Amino acid sequence: MISFFTDFLSINAIDGLNSFQSGGTAGVVGGTLIPNRTNQQGVVFLQTSTLAANYINYCSCQGSAQFWPGNGVWNYETSININNLSTAAERYRLIFGFGSGSGSSSETDGVFFTYDEGGTANGTTASPNWQCVTQLSPTRTLTTTTTAVTASAWNKLRIEINAAATSVAFYLNGTLVATHTTNIPIPNRYILVKQGIAKTIGTTSRGFYCDYIGYENILTTPRT
Repeated sequence: MISFFTDFLSINAIDGLNSFQSGGTAGVVGGTLIPNRTNQQGVVFLQTSTLAANYINYCSCQGSAQFWPGNGVWNYETSININNLSTAAERYRLIFGFGSGSGSSSETDGVFFTYDEGGTANGTTASPNWQCVTQLSPTRTLTTTTTAVTASAWNKLRIEINAAATSVAFYLNGTLVATHTTNIPIPNRYILVKQGIAKTIGTTSRGFYCDYIGYENILTTPRT
Protein backbone atom coordinates (compact mmCIF):
# COMPACT_ATOMS: atom_id res chain seq x y z
CA MET A 1 0.00 0.00 0.00
CA ILE A 2 1.12 3.52 -0.82
CA SER A 3 -0.25 6.32 1.34
CA PHE A 4 0.80 9.96 1.42
CA PHE A 5 -0.68 13.13 2.89
CA THR A 6 0.73 16.59 3.48
CA ASP A 7 -0.98 19.53 5.17
CA PHE A 8 1.88 21.88 4.17
CA LEU A 9 2.72 22.94 7.71
CA SER A 10 6.26 23.34 6.41
CA ILE A 11 7.96 22.90 3.06
CA ASN A 12 10.64 20.92 4.92
CA ALA A 13 8.00 18.47 6.18
CA ILE A 14 7.23 17.22 2.67
CA ASP A 15 8.58 13.71 2.18
CA GLY A 16 11.67 13.23 0.08
CA LEU A 17 9.90 11.66 -2.91
CA ASN A 18 7.76 14.73 -3.59
CA SER A 19 9.05 17.96 -5.03
CA PHE A 20 8.30 21.23 -6.78
CA GLN A 21 9.30 21.46 -10.45
CA SER A 22 9.91 24.63 -12.51
CA GLY A 23 10.94 28.26 -12.35
CA GLY A 24 7.96 29.37 -10.32
CA THR A 25 7.87 29.69 -6.55
CA ALA A 26 6.15 27.82 -3.73
CA GLY A 27 5.84 29.01 -0.16
CA VAL A 28 3.94 27.95 2.93
CA VAL A 29 1.53 30.56 4.28
CA GLY A 30 -0.40 30.67 7.52
CA GLY A 31 -2.51 32.79 9.82
CA THR A 32 -4.38 35.69 8.21
CA LEU A 33 -2.53 35.08 4.91
CA ILE A 34 -4.72 32.03 4.22
CA PRO A 35 -7.72 33.23 2.17
CA ASN A 36 -11.27 32.38 3.27
CA ARG A 37 -9.81 30.40 6.13
CA THR A 38 -12.12 28.03 8.03
CA ASN A 39 -10.31 24.82 8.98
CA GLN A 40 -7.14 25.22 6.94
CA GLN A 41 -3.92 24.81 8.93
CA GLY A 42 -0.89 24.74 6.65
CA VAL A 43 -1.34 26.07 3.11
CA VAL A 44 1.14 26.36 0.26
CA PHE A 45 0.94 29.02 -2.46
CA LEU A 46 2.16 27.97 -5.91
CA GLN A 47 2.92 30.98 -8.12
CA THR A 48 4.39 31.41 -11.59
CA SER A 49 6.89 34.10 -12.42
CA THR A 50 5.96 36.98 -14.74
CA LEU A 51 7.30 35.14 -17.79
CA ALA A 52 4.60 34.22 -20.30
CA ALA A 53 5.51 30.52 -20.42
CA ASN A 54 6.43 29.91 -16.79
CA TYR A 55 4.97 27.08 -14.72
CA ILE A 56 5.21 25.37 -11.35
CA ASN A 57 4.10 21.83 -10.46
CA TYR A 58 4.08 19.73 -7.32
CA CYS A 59 4.96 16.16 -8.28
CA SER A 60 5.47 12.77 -6.66
CA CYS A 61 8.51 10.58 -7.28
CA GLN A 62 10.75 13.61 -7.80
CA GLY A 63 9.15 14.11 -11.20
CA SER A 64 9.58 10.54 -12.48
CA ALA A 65 6.49 8.58 -13.52
CA GLN A 66 6.73 5.41 -11.41
CA PHE A 67 3.11 4.56 -10.46
CA TRP A 68 0.80 2.44 -12.61
CA PRO A 69 -2.97 1.80 -12.35
CA GLY A 70 -4.48 -1.68 -12.35
CA ASN A 71 -2.96 -3.24 -9.24
CA GLY A 72 -5.48 -1.89 -6.78
CA VAL A 73 -7.58 1.16 -6.03
CA TRP A 74 -5.98 4.58 -6.49
CA ASN A 75 -7.41 7.64 -4.70
CA TYR A 76 -6.29 11.25 -5.01
CA GLU A 77 -7.64 14.32 -3.22
CA THR A 78 -6.69 17.96 -2.85
CA SER A 79 -8.24 21.24 -1.70
CA ILE A 80 -7.37 24.37 -3.68
CA ASN A 81 -8.21 28.07 -3.88
CA ILE A 82 -7.54 29.97 -7.13
CA ASN A 83 -6.39 33.59 -6.96
CA ASN A 84 -7.47 34.88 -10.38
CA LEU A 85 -9.34 33.31 -13.27
CA SER A 86 -7.64 32.81 -16.61
CA THR A 87 -8.37 35.43 -19.29
CA ALA A 88 -7.42 36.10 -22.90
CA ALA A 89 -4.84 38.64 -21.68
CA GLU A 90 -3.46 36.56 -18.78
CA ARG A 91 -3.98 32.95 -19.77
CA TYR A 92 -2.95 29.86 -17.86
CA ARG A 93 -4.09 26.31 -17.21
CA LEU A 94 -4.31 24.11 -14.12
CA ILE A 95 -3.92 20.35 -13.68
CA PHE A 96 -4.81 18.23 -10.65
CA GLY A 97 -4.46 14.44 -10.50
CA PHE A 98 -2.24 11.93 -12.26
CA GLY A 99 0.01 12.85 -15.19
CA SER A 100 3.05 11.48 -16.98
CA GLY A 101 5.49 14.39 -17.00
CA SER A 102 6.80 16.91 -14.49
CA GLY A 103 6.82 19.76 -17.04
CA SER A 104 4.15 21.91 -18.65
CA SER A 105 3.56 20.07 -21.92
CA SER A 106 0.49 17.94 -22.67
CA GLU A 107 0.31 14.65 -20.80
CA THR A 108 1.14 11.45 -22.67
CA ASP A 109 -0.92 9.46 -20.15
CA GLY A 110 -3.01 10.68 -17.27
CA VAL A 111 -6.18 10.94 -15.18
CA PHE A 112 -6.84 14.48 -14.05
CA PHE A 113 -8.99 17.54 -13.54
CA THR A 114 -8.04 20.57 -15.58
CA TYR A 115 -9.01 24.21 -15.91
CA ASP A 116 -8.01 25.43 -19.37
CA GLU A 117 -10.05 28.50 -20.28
CA GLY A 118 -8.14 28.91 -23.55
CA GLY A 119 -8.04 25.24 -24.59
CA THR A 120 -4.23 25.29 -24.67
CA ALA A 121 -3.24 21.67 -23.91
CA ASN A 122 -4.30 18.07 -23.32
CA GLY A 123 -6.92 18.15 -26.07
CA THR A 124 -9.25 20.33 -24.03
CA THR A 125 -11.83 22.72 -25.41
CA ALA A 126 -11.83 26.37 -24.43
CA SER A 127 -14.16 26.51 -21.43
CA PRO A 128 -14.60 28.36 -18.12
CA ASN A 129 -15.67 25.05 -16.54
CA TRP A 130 -13.82 22.22 -14.88
CA GLN A 131 -12.88 19.44 -17.31
CA CYS A 132 -12.04 15.80 -16.60
CA VAL A 133 -9.53 13.86 -18.70
CA THR A 134 -8.39 10.27 -19.04
CA GLN A 135 -5.48 10.00 -21.46
CA LEU A 136 -4.05 6.83 -22.96
CA SER A 137 -1.68 8.01 -25.64
CA PRO A 138 -2.60 8.91 -28.32
CA THR A 139 -6.32 9.02 -27.45
CA ARG A 140 -8.30 10.63 -24.65
CA THR A 141 -11.72 10.90 -23.08
CA LEU A 142 -12.76 14.45 -22.16
CA THR A 143 -15.74 15.58 -20.10
CA THR A 144 -16.50 19.28 -19.82
CA THR A 145 -18.53 19.57 -16.62
CA THR A 146 -21.35 22.03 -16.02
CA THR A 147 -19.47 23.53 -13.07
CA ALA A 148 -17.66 26.80 -13.65
CA VAL A 149 -14.29 27.36 -12.05
CA THR A 150 -14.48 30.03 -9.35
CA ALA A 151 -11.84 32.29 -7.83
CA SER A 152 -11.37 33.06 -4.12
CA ALA A 153 -13.19 29.90 -2.99
CA TRP A 154 -11.98 26.55 -1.65
CA ASN A 155 -12.74 23.52 -3.82
CA LYS A 156 -12.09 19.84 -3.05
CA LEU A 157 -11.10 17.70 -6.04
CA ARG A 158 -11.11 13.92 -5.73
CA ILE A 159 -10.29 11.14 -8.20
CA GLU A 160 -11.02 7.44 -7.61
CA ILE A 161 -9.61 4.79 -9.95
CA ASN A 162 -11.04 1.31 -9.39
CA ALA A 163 -8.79 -1.69 -8.75
CA ALA A 164 -8.85 -2.96 -12.33
CA ALA A 165 -8.36 0.56 -13.76
CA THR A 166 -11.53 0.15 -15.81
CA SER A 167 -13.43 3.06 -14.27
CA VAL A 168 -12.56 6.51 -12.93
CA ALA A 169 -14.85 8.69 -10.84
CA PHE A 170 -14.26 12.44 -10.62
CA TYR A 171 -15.71 14.32 -7.63
CA LEU A 172 -15.95 18.08 -7.11
CA ASN A 173 -16.79 19.14 -3.57
CA GLY A 174 -18.20 15.69 -2.91
CA THR A 175 -20.41 15.61 -6.02
CA LEU A 176 -19.75 13.13 -8.82
CA VAL A 177 -19.21 15.20 -11.98
CA ALA A 178 -17.86 12.56 -14.40
CA THR A 179 -17.24 8.84 -14.77
CA HIS A 180 -14.80 7.56 -17.41
CA THR A 181 -14.43 3.96 -18.56
CA THR A 182 -12.21 4.60 -21.59
CA ASN A 183 -8.64 5.73 -22.23
CA ILE A 184 -7.46 4.96 -18.70
CA PRO A 185 -3.66 4.46 -18.72
CA ILE A 186 -3.23 0.67 -18.49
CA PRO A 187 -1.35 -1.62 -18.94
CA ASN A 188 2.26 -0.71 -18.20
CA ARG A 189 1.67 3.04 -18.49
CA TYR A 190 3.46 4.93 -15.78
CA ILE A 191 2.04 8.04 -14.11
CA LEU A 192 2.86 10.40 -11.27
CA VAL A 193 0.79 12.52 -8.92
CA LYS A 194 0.86 16.04 -10.29
CA GLN A 195 -0.78 19.38 -9.76
CA GLY A 196 0.26 22.79 -10.92
CA ILE A 197 -0.19 25.90 -13.01
CA ALA A 198 1.25 26.82 -16.42
CA LYS A 199 1.06 30.28 -18.01
CA THR A 200 0.74 30.68 -21.78
CA ILE A 201 -0.07 34.39 -22.29
CA GLY A 202 0.65 37.51 -20.26
CA THR A 203 3.35 38.85 -17.95
CA THR A 204 1.50 38.90 -14.64
CA SER A 205 2.24 36.10 -12.19
CA ARG A 206 -0.64 33.75 -11.46
CA GLY A 207 -1.08 31.21 -8.69
CA PHE A 208 -3.29 29.13 -6.43
CA TYR A 209 -3.40 28.05 -2.80
CA CYS A 210 -3.35 24.38 -1.81
CA ASP A 211 -4.50 23.27 1.63
CA TYR A 212 -3.47 19.64 1.31
CA ILE A 213 -2.65 16.78 -1.06
CA GLY A 214 -3.33 13.13 -0.33
CA TYR A 215 -3.06 9.98 -2.42
CA GLU A 216 -3.13 6.25 -1.80
CA ASN A 217 -2.89 2.92 -3.59
CA ILE A 218 -4.73 0.06 -1.88
CA LEU A 219 -3.24 -3.10 -3.39
CA THR A 220 -5.57 -5.83 -4.60
CA THR A 221 -3.09 -8.45 -3.39
CA PRO A 222 -1.26 -7.33 -0.22
CA ARG A 223 2.50 -7.62 -0.08
CA THR A 224 3.80 -10.71 1.67
